[in-house]
Amino acid sequence: MEGFFRAFGFSENPFASTNADKEPRLASYFVSPPYFSSVKGDPADPQSNVIFAPRGAGKTAQKVMLEEFAEAEYSNPVFSITYDHFRSFNKGRLSSIGIDWHLTQIIQRLLAGVVALIEEGHGANLTTTQKKTLAYCFRRFLGTLTEADATKVFASVKSHKEKIGDFVAKNKNAIVGILAALASKWGISPPDIDLVDRELRDESLTDIFRRLLEIIVSFGFSSVYILVDRVDEVNELANDADAGSRFISPLVTNLHLLETDNVAFKFFLWDRMEDFVLAAGFRPDRIPVYRLNWSPAELEDMLSRRLAAYSDGRVTNLNELAQEDVKLDVHRLVCLLSIGSPRDVIRLAQRIVDEHTRVTDDGTPLNLKSIEVGIQKFSRERSLELYGSKTDELVKISMVSFTIGDLANDIFRISHQAARNKIQNYMAVGAIFKSGEYENPGNRPLHQYSLADPRLAIVVMSSYSLEEVLSAVCFICRRCHQLLIREGPEVSCHECALDFAADDADTLLTYCRTGPDEPRLGL
Repeated sequence: MEGFFRAFGFSENPFASTNADKEPRLASYFVSPPYFSSVKGDPADPQSNVIFAPRGAGKTAQKVMLEEFAEAEYSNPVFSITYDHFRSFNKGRLSSIGIDWHLTQIIQRLLAGVVALIEEGHGANLTTTQKKTLAYCFRRFLGTLTEADATKVFASVKSHKEKIGDFVAKNKNAIVGILAALASKWGISPPDIDLVDRELRDESLTDIFRRLLEIIVSFGFSSVYILVDRVDEVNELANDADAGSRFISPLVTNLHLLETDNVAFKFFLWDRMEDFVLAAGFRPDRIPVYRLNWSPAELEDMLSRRLAAYSDGRVTNLNELAQEDVKLDVHRLVCLLSIGSPRDVIRLAQRIVDEHTRVTDDGTPLNLKSIEVGIQKFSRERSLELYGSKTDELVKISMVSFTIGDLANDIFRISHQAARNKIQNYMAVGAIFKSGEYENPGNRPLHQYSLADPRLAIVVMSSYSLEEVLSAVCFICRRCHQLLIREGPEVSCHECALDFAADDADTLLTYCRTGPDEPRLGL
């Protein structure tokens, strides 16, 4: 594979990583998704908000860019921490996790940043009361940290992150000693801390949190950004959107905390958690909500920038890696088949290259066979990830659009109620949706159900070539440009209700053909 990329002038594999936290070139190819400026907000007037997005849609990339923004904001400097690694807990005790559990970890991260800033020479103007408060908080919240916990907590501080990283690397074995030395440096003896302890022991963690915010602002920061991410990746929650929502709800529903002066909480949450979070009492009328959706054109731009970033501008389009006789816009097709997911764009491109270099890595351009096999294999992998065992059941149906009667009478030969149950199971995992109705004289209209994912259509119709699938059952609505998966002869768009004949429709293959006379997709 290295030979393939080297032949086209790449310094390294542009598709090697899909983890935004580990991509040092992210800023060079980051495309601001819709509402990113609103999510970023004004540090002088910080406002909390929530971003809901599917997995792979770029939540963590937005978080990373907010970290970069906080680091680069000079006129209104931002103190930024990331809350994305959580203390272990027993899932059976999930109901006992409340706001104090979350605040304890957030306060630890704020204090870690304060310690490192003071070691850099900040804090000369702290009042005696502020110093005593910090000495008390250092002992209470940081004094018992293990070396492993200290590394995790200090790594969460994103303001001055390089300097703080150096500080932790040099001192992670001596954090407790440094805290004691700070108190001694300030002339604060144990009796002083005991006095503060008696003053603060009855204060809520919310009040202590506010005290810390005031101290951080006194260092010259305009506000504090707390970036909450990876809730759906907590091991104990086992891919459970309901459990993840119950875990984070004490924090995301606490208006008293989220509307505190000088701070903005930015939540990057899995979209499947939205209904559960709303049911838990989240207030979208008070805390703005943004939903992350990428258009195909935005994904194409992102992919172009990524290719350019890794090739020093030599390559800006995936088609430049393909043979001249490939009359397929691979760049566009990859983005359309990724269904709004930047991560899937990268994974699909990688799978195509994997297939091409599986036997030999001699730097020859991509051929049509490699492209087709790569797309087919990725389609099956992604379908199994998203829809699990329902994937193989849908393969048995061997249709992309069907009714309950089709399943009951022609496919499984079961009762209509049993077929209805199967439909509900397929809908529950997002594999199909109700796409229209058929007239049924003398009876209720028949509901039509269709596959929701073109990759699933490729799997279901695996006996057909890729081009046959793209031309036979994948259409683009001429009115609203919605991607439709249907079986003819008539097609109805579920978004704008436009009806058209399949024989006269714009197919996905049409939009992904190359040539001067071919139409282009205006998305």
